[in-house]
Amino acid sequence: AFLATANAAQWFTAPSHVASSTAAPTVPSLINVAQQLLVSLLHLMVGAWFTLQFKFIPVRYPAIAQACEHVLFGLCPLVCAAVLTWGAMLATGAAAAPFVYLCMSSVFYLAFGTPQPSSF
Repeated sequence: AFLATANAAQWFTAPSHVASSTAAPTVPSLINVAQQLLVSLLHLMVGAWFTLQFKFIPVRYPAIAQACEHVLFGLCPLVCAAVLTWGAMLATGAAAAPFVYLCMSSVFYLAFGTPQPSSF
């Protein structure tokens, strides 16, 4: 709940790109919304992974464990490729970003996008 509140607060307190002397309310840009969506999905993935670390969850609640596993395998190619490309773009520059994203998406699709047998 705290992370969701913090993410929502960042949407509306991020500095606006419009320079003005009045104290107008800031409007989140499309890039801010996409970034916050990716961060929220990353938090969801961390929560699902952390839930699977408890030994009693797969034993007592196998349906929840399988659901968390499906969430991880479903979101991992999209979220991880986008977050790592964002970091690689900051390191290499925006000109190489589409090619870095293509390579990372291919690797993550091969690792997580193909059907995998369930661990539970």
